[in-house]
Amino acid sequence: MCTAMPNPTQSNGSLARLKRRLQKAGIRQQTVAEAAGVTKVHVCNVLAGRDQSQKVVETAKRLLADHQNGAQEPGEGRPTRGILQNAGAS
Repeated sequence: MCTAMPNPTQSNGSLARLKRRLQKAGIRQQTVAEAAGVTKVHVCNVLAGRDQSQKVVETAKRLLADHQNGAQEPGEGRPTRGILQNAGAS
């Protein structure tokens, strides 16, 4: 059985909050992984406190900030909706 190792850069509570904020914003762990250049499993382990990565934490926070500022997340599909709505108007 693997036990969670203390993370000096983030407490488990703040990692749990970060994970909830990502989920609420609809930002997938795969998106964080691609943006950070790591695997989804690594992101999962970092957010669970089993591994440490300042790069993953900073990338997740940046994606949240971008989301709050209205930037589109890759794969969200927002442009398609607009295109389909405009296609019916022609």
